[in-house]
Amino acid sequence: MFVVSIMPCVAKKFEAQRPEFSQEGVRDVDAVISTTELAQLIRHDGIVFDQLEEEAFDQPFGLVSGAGVIFGVTGGVAEAAVRTAAHLLGVNVGKIDYQELRGYDGVRTARIPLGDKEVRLAVVSGLDNTTKLLDAIKAGTEIYDLVEVMACPGGCIGGGGQPHPNDREARHLRGAGLYRTDRSLSFRNPADNLAVQKIYSEWLGGPDSHACHEILHTRYHPRRRIDGKPIRVTRAPIEEPLEVAVCVGTGCYLRGAYEVLAKFTELSVREDVAGLVNLKATFCLERCDRGVSLKVGDRIITGVNPENAQEVFDREIADRVAVGHA
Repeated sequence: MFVVSIMPCVAKKFEAQRPEFSQEGVRDVDAVISTTELAQLIRHDGIVFDQLEEEAFDQPFGLVSGAGVIFGVTGGVAEAAVRTAAHLLGVNVGKIDYQELRGYDGVRTARIPLGDKEVRLAVVSGLDNTTKLLDAIKAGTEIYDLVEVMACPGGCIGGGGQPHPNDREARHLRGAGLYRTDRSLSFRNPADNLAVQKIYSEWLGGPDSHACHEILHTRYHPRRRIDGKPIRVTRAPIEEPLEVAVCVGTGCYLRGAYEVLAKFTELSVREDVAGLVNLKATFCLERCDRGVSLKVGDRIITGVNPENAQEVFDREIADRVAVGHA
């Protein structure tokens, strides 16, 4: 069996190669392609969806719950967990939609009553927002039972492998589409999925079995290029330096962000502006679909690559610094 995952996330390409996702040299996922790459393959082969005859998925792959569908939008994982918890506790019978967990603000919190219990949840999208929430939790000012974190703005619908445009409007439309699909499905709660129930009963020995613990849980080890916080490359001694940040998140990294950062560092010294510029590497400027992204002052510049780095540096940094300190 050759397993191909179609994902909105380019980081899944790396994840599938991690040793945690293989057994005795056999990988769980053999290949990962992005949603954009799938669309390119469809166009290349001349497939026209409107002309295809409809047919059912092979089973059990066609049995999917709405809770699984909304995993792709910020808040969806938390909502799926609450649906499951409500089912296990036998409360909120008939309630499936938890509007408290929906929306697109970078940080959202909710308190949801489940019988005599109240579940405290936080939902975060965009890694910059994660740092703020973690600081509050570590300080003891915020306490939650579950925290959902999605690296991309809006969740997986805003992933770096998604088609263009990948802006706020596109993400909202994609999210609305997932919620429509959720409402249309026969199973909306994971616990109602007959295929999943059968896997638990016949193959895993129930949800609390040792086999479940071993097979369905993954331990990760740090493999970071950057810990999510900006890394200072040059620090200017003047009071109001020009702030320059180069995104080295996964999407930009794959497009040459490290080469751009190295080039900017070299040019800062060569053109004698290092003392006027605060140059740093940052994690995500939320423009993953437009090439390497920079933030120069308050402006975000996209479409940078190792080939045009010199031109961009001269135009956006060196010339600006020269004018500001003439």
